[in-house]
Amino acid sequence: AWALASELLLALKGKIEEAGSLRSAYQQELQEVERLAQSESHAPDAGGEMAICALALQRAGMGSSISALNQTSEIARVARLTYTTVRDSLLREYPWPFATSRAALVASVVSPPTNWGYSYDLPLDCLRARGITVVGLRIPPVDARIPFEVVGSNVFTDASPAELIYTSKITDPASFDPQFKSALAWALAAEFVLAMSTPDTLAKATQAAGMFRQACVHEASVAWASAASEQAD
Repeated sequence: AWALASELLLALKGKIEEAGSLRSAYQQELQEVERLAQSESHAPDAGGEMAICALALQRAGMGSSISALNQTSEIARVARLTYTTVRDSLLREYPWPFATSRAALVASVVSPPTNWGYSYDLPLDCLRARGITVVGLRIPPVDARIPFEVVGSNVFTDASPAELIYTSKITDPASFDPQFKSALAWALAAEFVLAMSTPDTLAKATQAAGMFRQACVHEASVAWASAASEQAD
């Protein structure tokens, strides 16, 4: 459109200077389109993320909608800034069965403190260490659990060999279970309603955020109870 406009100006009015400006605008717009296309081609499939964000917006009572986290709208900016942090915090906070992993620990080059016998490297995808496997016991009583300590990227314990039970960092929404998706949407709704509030609506937004967080905790509790029941069976 910019290119045609410049040619028309040259042909009909001879306004060379204006035509040059239009051509410059055309070139700038082409560069911007190419930049956005390149950015989107390297971005992961965000379909699942968008569905979760859309549910969060619906629960927050917002009419806004986003189709990609790299949009320039204010709510897209808020979603972009909060999604990963809220997701990882929610994964860490509860022992979600779908995100539970086990790994044989590998000895670390870091020496253990004097009050521990062994030092191991944490798995790279570990968000939170939950425990050390007790051989022969699926759900060990408190007095049978193996003590350990996590410091930075190392875990210290007196067990050797040692297998770690941990929450892994799951980023693909296709791997989330339905209750985690729902809990994440509630948690995001709390963030959205606070971020988009004004001084006049902050009190109501804070109250709504508290209710959304309670709903998030309920979803997590149901998931945990269901998993515990399945283990008992």
